[in-house]
Amino acid sequence: MKSVWDGPIVIKGVQSVEDAIKCKEIGVDAIVLSNHGGRQLDRGTVPLELLPDVVKAVGDSIDVYIDGGVMSGQDVYGAVALGAKGVLIGRAYLYGIMAGGQHGVQRVVDILKKELINTMALCGVKNLAEARTLGARIRNNSN
Repeated sequence: MKSVWDGPIVIKGVQSVEDAIKCKEIGVDAIVLSNHGGRQLDRGTVPLELLPDVVKAVGDSIDVYIDGGVMSGQDVYGAVALGAKGVLIGRAYLYGIMAGGQHGVQRVVDILKKELINTMALCGVKNLAEARTLGARIRNNSN
């Protein structure tokens, strides 16, 4: 692909550390950890749980994004704090567009931004770089 495309190559749908390493080895620019919104399998890989291991395995050599289960600013914070370069907000965006069109999408973005800023304040960080340094925990609901 790189012989015919000058732009960045991003692979979406990575669901294992092994596949992330393969993506790194073949020279992609970024990957998106995704279970495609969980539409296919309720008990499939959870991207947020996979994220720390993938980031550790690929280092800074490729950007790692996350998609799936991002429904709040706290989710955004957790993903960034665990090493994601950014997050995709497909489902929240779709809820917004269904509820209010363009204004609904803007409302979703505003809510996510407010929740992210609030979460950062509650964690005592001033910016996302500090969040990455501090990290985050994934809460286990079964305990």
